[in-house]
Amino acid sequence: MTSLCALIACSDFPSLAALLTIYAVAAVLSGLSGFGFSAIGCLSFAVLSPELAVAMLMGLSLLTQAFGAAALWSDLRRYMTPWRRRDGVMPYLVGGVVGLPLGIALLSDSPPESSRSGAA
Repeated sequence: MTSLCALIACSDFPSLAALLTIYAVAAVLSGLSGFGFSAIGCLSFAVLSPELAVAMLMGLSLLTQAFGAAALWSDLRRYMTPWRRRDGVMPYLVGGVVGLPLGIALLSDSPPESSRSGAA
């Protein structure tokens, strides 16, 4: 907190305006897409020290993701219905829970050459 207070006390107006603009644009784009706050917010490295820039990015990114998760949770609760409904979220969760161990077992038992041949 002292670093942030020192930043505000010794910064000039153009630097603070640039930071405000960078973080505002990053928040809007992150709100529209659901990710990418740090990709846009990394422009703050031009204004701040690396330690403070990383701390600000992590804190503000966590804050924007928390707001997004809260908004998503209120919408998601509508679709958390019994198993028999096909439009609910539960069939996807069951598929992930069952499919993840199977996929990990399949990948760990297969030779590395088989995955390289598909990528090349």
